[in-house]
Amino acid sequence: MSYNELFASIKDAQRRTGTEQGGAWYRGISDGRHTLTPSLLRQRKRHADAEINMFADFWTMIEGVDIKDSWERLSLMQHYGVPTRLLDWTTDLNIAVYFAVASAERKRTGDPCIWVLNPYKLNELHSGTRVIYDAVDRVDFDYYDAARAFARNGTPFPNDKAVALRPTWSNARIRLQSGCFTFHGSDDPLEAVANTRIAKRVQIPHSSVHDIREKLLREGIHPLKVFGGVEGLATYVRWSYLD
Repeated sequence: MSYNELFASIKDAQRRTGTEQGGAWYRGISDGRHTLTPSLLRQRKRHADAEINMFADFWTMIEGVDIKDSWERLSLMQHYGVPTRLLDWTTDLNIAVYFAVASAERKRTGDPCIWVLNPYKLNELHSGTRVIYDAVDRVDFDYYDAARAFARNGTPFPNDKAVALRPTWSNARIRLQSGCFTFHGSDDPLEAVANTRIAKRVQIPHSSVHDIREKLLREGIHPLKVFGGVEGLATYVRWSYLD
């Protein structure tokens, strides 16, 4: 698969999901065996109180951060690697392709892939309205209240299907990656509850990974652009000369 063939396949996925004229969200996955499941929900043996205890510990111990909104707090936890119910997406297709191919292995893994999502149709499953939940159109429940009710009483989250959220709290990495999220109220992978008119998968053969990575590098899509800072610079230098 060439770079142009990949984008032709993504164009077809946009057409099928109704995002050909814009509005698509993308997720790049380096191992196609992985489902659209957030990191917390992959922990099948987690204790019932683990979710709210991690939230409480993080916000009790953190210093120098004045955030009160529970959704904003959850986003920051996701940013620093705490397992949450959030799954990362991007509005920038090139960023998704980068994440699909940057660390794709050739052996013992599934082919990398790109997921194309119509977030408006996804939210219509929850509220009956095609809307993105953001600073203006707020999601209709508080995250921590729902998590506590789930842990203490077994009360299901208000969303049995994932909902699409745009961050209202900026940090440098989210801006660089044009980041957005889906929030998952149940353990079901997104692809199990969203049909192909909402989310469509595009596979990238392992044999094409090297050429696509080289094309991205020539187009200026590299670790320094994606991550910024010293970490991004170090990875960019290694990627340019050794990987």
